[in-house]
Amino acid sequence: MGNQYIAYCGLYCGHCFSRTHIAPTANTLRDYMKRQGFESFGPYMQNYKEFWEFLNVLIEAEGCPGCRKDGGSPACGMRTCAREKGVEACPLCNEYPCGKFDWLPSSTSYPMLEKDNQFLKENGLNSWIIMQEERRAQGFTYIEERENFL
Repeated sequence: MGNQYIAYCGLYCGHCFSRTHIAPTANTLRDYMKRQGFESFGPYMQNYKEFWEFLNVLIEAEGCPGCRKDGGSPACGMRTCAREKGVEACPLCNEYPCGKFDWLPSSTSYPMLEKDNQFLKENGLNSWIIMQEERRAQGFTYIEERENFL
């Protein structure tokens, strides 16, 4: 996936459920509906246009484009700060952890974030990316992480 999928906070976009599951599933649904002629009779159905447009958005956007491409919250203080300081990820900053992480409920939403960020800080970006890619190859997603850890 590469560096463009590293969120400044230490999350990895390759584990995003929207990117790994929603977009491919939406694409499969759209292709199946096209093969069944949905584009011919669909316009006569209520909310067809909105549904079809939304389905295409799910497919084309693959969810969030990643915070390096300004996805996520426009008000993300971590992104702004990391860019200003010129760090690839917050754990590589001398001031990490800081108050900008207070809003992120890592223990419930991303239980591995704190450990992963410590790994990143101690072992560097390349080792961290290798670890994340190995997880991704095994099908790991943050949604499944929450289900397994809560």
